[in-house]
Formats: sequence, C-alpha cells, structure tokens
Amino acid sequence: MANSCTITKKPPILVRACEATPRGSHRLSFLDRRPEIRLSLDVLLVFRRGGGEDPAKTIREGLSRALVHYYPVAGRIAEPAGGELAIECSGDGDGVWFVEASAEGRLDGFGDWDLILRLIFAAGLVARPPPEVNMENVIFMMQVTEFKCGGFTVGITYNHTVFDGAGSAQFLNAVAELTRGLAEPTVSPTWCRELIPSPPRPTTSAQGPEGPKIQFTFDSFKLAEFDISLQSVKQVKDRVTAETGQSCSTFDVVTAVVWQSRTRAINLDPDADVGLSFMANARHVLHELLSIEGGYYGNCVYTAGITLPSKQVANASLVVLVGLIREAKRTVSDGFSRWMNGDGATNLHALQDYRMLTVTDWNRLGYCEIDFGWGEPSFVYPCGCSSEFNVVCSCAFLKLPMPKQGIRLVMHCVEEQHSAALHDELMKFA
Repeated sequence: MANSCTITKKPPILVRACEATPRGSHRLSFLDRRPEIRLSLDVLLVFRRGGGEDPAKTIREGLSRALVHYYPVAGRIAEPAGGELAIECSGDGDGVWFVEASAEGRLDGFGDWDLILRLIFAAGLVARPPPEVNMENVIFMMQVTEFKCGGFTVGITYNHTVFDGAGSAQFLNAVAELTRGLAEPTVSPTWCRELIPSPPRPTTSAQGPEGPKIQFTFDSFKLAEFDISLQSVKQVKDRVTAETGQSCSTFDVVTAVVWQSRTRAINLDPDADVGLSFMANARHVLHELLSIEGGYYGNCVYTAGITLPSKQVANASLVVLVGLIREAKRTVSDGFSRWMNGDGATNLHALQDYRMLTVTDWNRLGYCEIDFGWGEPSFVYPCGCSSEFNVVCSCAFLKLPMPKQGIRLVMHCVEEQHSAALHDELMKFA
C-alpha cells in the first residue's frame, strides 16, 4: 500500500558532464525572465517494468553524457545586482542534483490511487538539493526510485525560468536516448536566447478594458479529478465532422467540454464575460522569425484565448465551441509574430479572475514517449499541476494510466461551492 510504503533516499549527489564544457554566462530571453514563471515544477514518470541493468546507475550515466550537450542545465540561475537573470556556468559546483532511492511498496495501480494519497506519495519520489542550496537557483534535479515489484519511477524537478514543458521533456528525452546507448541526442539542442528581442511594454489601451473584478480566494479552490473516455470524445468528433465537414482534435473536444461545464457550474450573470486560455507551442514561429535551428528548449509558448458572454458558452453546442477553439488556435502564429515584432496589441486583455479558465495539455509535451530502455512510461504525473497556476483557475489534461485509454482531468478551477455542480455537468458528457 502507498500509505505504508517506506522510501529510503541516499544523499543527493552532483552529476557533472562527463567531458569538459564551456564556462561563462548565458543570457535568458524575456520569455524566460517573466517573474510569474520563477518557480520549479515536479513531474513523475512511472515505469512498471524494470529488470536488467540498474536503472539508477544507467540513467545517472546517461544524464552525465547529456550534460555535455546541454551544459547550461548544469549551471545556476544568477541575478546580478541591477541586472537581468542569466545562467552562470563556472565549473565550480556545476552539475545536476541526483538522488537514488528505493521503496518497499508496489507501483501497481499508482494512477488509480486516491488523488490526495498520490500527491503525498509522489512528493517522496522527487529530488531536493541539500538544505544549504537555494532551490530557486537550481535548474534541474532528478530522482530514480526502484521498487520491490521491479518497477521504478523517474522524478524530475525543472526550473520554469530555463525550460517550458516541451523544453524539459526534450532534455529528458536526450538523457533517455543516451542512457539507451545512442552516440548523441537525435535532436541537437540550441540556446540562442540572446537572439529573441524584448518587445516594448504594451500600453494600457492596447490591453483593452479590464472590466469589473470578481472577488475570490485561491486557496478555496477544490482539487478534483475526472476521467473522460475516448469513446465520448469520438462521439463529439463525429458530430463536428457531420455538421461542418471538418475534423478536430481531442484537445478541441475536451477543452470545449470543460469550458462549458465549468461555465454552467459557476453560474455567473448571463451577460458576464467568461474566458478560456491555453498555452500554445510557438517554436515553429520562432524558427521562421529568427532562423533558429535545432531543438530550442527555452520558454516558447503563446497564450491563446477566447472571451464570450457566459450565456453564449453555457448554451452553445459543443460543435460551435470546438469551432471557436480551433479558430483561436489559428491565431497563434500571427499573434506571436506580432508580439515578437513589438506589437503590444496581443491577447493581454484576458480576464485574470474567476471568470478565466486556463487549460494545459500535458499529453503533447513529449514525456509520454520517453524511453530509458524499459519502454515508455505507464503513467506521467505532473505532481505540481495543482499548484502550477496558483493564481488562476486551471485544468490539466493527462493520459490515463496504461493500459487504460482516455483523458484524465486534474482540476483546480472552482471553489468548493461549485465543485458538485462541475462534476454533475461533466457526468452529462461522460
């Protein structure tokens, strides 16, 4: 049982690059330096099948090899007096904190455990540096925990100042490839953050009117999960095709369902605006604008969004909402390009209160395909997903634990008084 499982950790060690790497300072882009992402996030990958070579030893060796290619990851975040955040690679103390651990329990059913129990248990499966180290300046940490059942977990902690989700998955995939014995990563990393210009601050008029604020307290949000079957998603996809002649993605359908269900559950005034926002990977635009080649692993996302009256979202068909979401996705390239070129009139008008829902799709970041030599993970769990957006109403999309098929919603988006209503609305779809 998870709640009686003892996890024994060895002291953290610094894993250094296995070859000499350059020293010096590396500039961060304005996308990296935003204060709201100066935080660390935990992600847990569960591998139910082990065996053969010692996972901790072989992964540690793969990490050391990967740091030759991704040597800035072994540095530290520095904040010069009066200057901007940067990465310092001094050679002295550079490295990634690595923890080897063992656990007495079994991993069977990890993804199906009670949410709170899983959060508590997962906290012991991620690394932390020695107490004298300032974690705010640490870029990446890793812990490999082996279980008596033969499975193991890989827990990572990455600093959002240096990576976005896709960037951290790219680095971890490089570690996995080199662990498997590849001579070099299939995606060559590139830094190039000094090439990204800092756009001028948008004017107040460019942001648009903020509108009245709806007061609420973030710590009253109810943490909950809900599973959606692929069959339910397919039914909506078929309706979209039948009514519009076009196809849509699973993300489009699930986003439409969650937005409408939440809008109905919080039951605002029918004429009050409600908003939807989601982060879109904008690397393809960055490559086109700046001719950046290779695997850029810094922050490179653009926030797309929709704002509509509550009654319109609550009463619309899912087909209509899917169409609006697809249209918002099509604005990403143009919006990001204008933003990079200094046009402040972007999507900064988003409602920043209880009216706004932010969704994040963890299934397309690259974690689910990572293979250290024992196959792909049976479950990927962002341990910090409930607190990743601690100042917005958030919902994360995950894959169900293998061999199940479907989408798991991890929601931190309504107050206690609206939680039952949200569940009832989602049940109509399930």
